[in-house]
Amino acid sequence: MECKDQTTLEHRTEVIRKFCVINLLRRLIFSKKMNAELLDTTFWEDSENYDFSFCLEHSKYIKLIRKMKYIKFMNTNKLNLNDITDRKKHICDFMNFSFPNKVNHLSISSFTLTKLGRSGYFNSLARLSPKILQDVTFQQCCISDGQLKRLMASFRHVQVLKLWYCKLSVPTIPDFTKALKNCQIKELDLFGSGGIEYSDWENNLEEFMNLVKGLASSKDFRLNFRILEISHCLIEEEEVEKIFHANQLGEIEIIL
Repeated sequence: MECKDQTTLEHRTEVIRKFCVINLLRRLIFSKKMNAELLDTTFWEDSENYDFSFCLEHSKYIKLIRKMKYIKFMNTNKLNLNDITDRKKHICDFMNFSFPNKVNHLSISSFTLTKLGRSGYFNSLARLSPKILQDVTFQQCCISDGQLKRLMASFRHVQVLKLWYCKLSVPTIPDFTKALKNCQIKELDLFGSGGIEYSDWENNLEEFMNLVKGLASSKDFRLNFRILEISHCLIEEEEVEKIFHANQLGEIEIIL
């Protein structure tokens, strides 16, 4: 009798979980599959094709995320966590209890330039990094040299690492030898990060050189690295090519 009651309880828990997630999806999902299709049982089998976006400081999303506490989120294709600023309990709860088991594409962004460490989520993101499979994007983040090394180490298994409009502090040449061991990164996208309001590589070219030298110090990184995007970074193409050739990265495709 006790076994039967336990089975019934587990079934009810699963029904409640699906009901809550379905209602959440109705409000958050942005894809071609909408409305009635969300109730189709095939949705649960095909959940990795879905994209989800949370504006973490919007009252509607805060309310929904709080209701999701202890409800495990499904695997998903893309997860956007927007407006990462100060540490908030409901966001920590989401990361600790409801973060998907697998995410193909993760995007972390802030509406204003935010120190990644001060946001309070850096440790959680590093811990969750094995669940991110293909690419990760950080946008509008201030990243210190120590954090950059840890970030690279945490996400060295992804194919694409994007640091968009980030302020990177690289005062010395970082040693990525251990951090990038068995690195799988094929593309590093630094779109806008060299701009005047961010890393300002036009006037601080040495810091860009330090970054390149640090990356080149890793044999595993050089083995797979194929593309560097530095659009809107205010660096001359000839200067970039010169730096790359000097660090044995002459075969890399550079997107300006």
